[in-house]
Amino acid sequence: MIRIQDMKGYLLKIIVVLFAFLTGCDENEPENPVNIFGKWEVISFEATESGTWPKDEDYNPQLEFKYDGTFTLFLDWNGCSGTFSVSGTNMIMIHEIGCTQSCCDSQFSLKLASMLKKTKTYSIEKRTLKLFIPDWGSIHLEYDGKNEVQ
Repeated sequence: MIRIQDMKGYLLKIIVVLFAFLTGCDENEPENPVNIFGKWEVISFEATESGTWPKDEDYNPQLEFKYDGTFTLFLDWNGCSGTFSVSGTNMIMIHEIGCTQSCCDSQFSLKLASMLKKTKTYSIEKRTLKLFIPDWGSIHLEYDGKNEVQ
C-alpha cells in the first residue's frame, strides 16, 4: 500500500524534473553544432593582409555541408554546388565546385566562391565555423540551427 507521504514525494520529484526540462530548453535557440554538417550563414572573411571583410548586409550567403559528401553554396543571386571530404582532425578538401552565372553577385560572394575551393582545415567553436585557407586567411560562418539528419 502506497502512503500519501510517499506519493507527495514522488509527485514533487516529477514536478521538479519537468520544470528543469521545460525551462532548460528554448525552442528558438538551436543547439551548438557538433560537426561541420548542416547549414551555415557566411558572416565575413579574415584575410591575413587586409583584415576583416564583412558580407554585404543586403545579402545572406549560406553554405550547407551534407553527409553524402556534397555541398551547396547560395550566393547573392547564383548558386554553387560541389563535393568535399573531411578527414583526420578538422581536415577538409573541396574536390570540385561549379556555379551558375546568371547575374549580379557582390564582390564578397565572388570572393567566397573562389576562396572556398582553397580551404584545407576548419574549426568549430560554439556556433562559429572557420574555414582556413593557407597563406590567405579564413572564412567565418555562423550555424543557423539546421543540421542535416544522417
